[in-house]
Amino acid sequence: MGNRYGYIDFHEEHLELLRMKMMEAARTHGFYHPLVLYYSHEVDQEHNRLLGLQYHQPRLPSTIYPTRRHWQVV
Repeated sequence: MGNRYGYIDFHEEHLELLRMKMMEAARTHGFYHPLVLYYSHEVDQEHNRLLGLQYHQPRLPSTIYPTRRHWQVV
């Protein structure tokens, strides 16, 4: 999934890198170690950024249906 600037590809790769670091830290230190919790927080933040980028991507309308006064594109 790419776009003309490559932002989404970068964020997907960064998200996967953070996830791998988090899993490795969990194997080494246990799930409740501060480093694992830090990576978990970073994974959440990166995932939210990625979802925000994908939400603002131009999309084709999925449905066109009439309303009371106008045709509405959804």
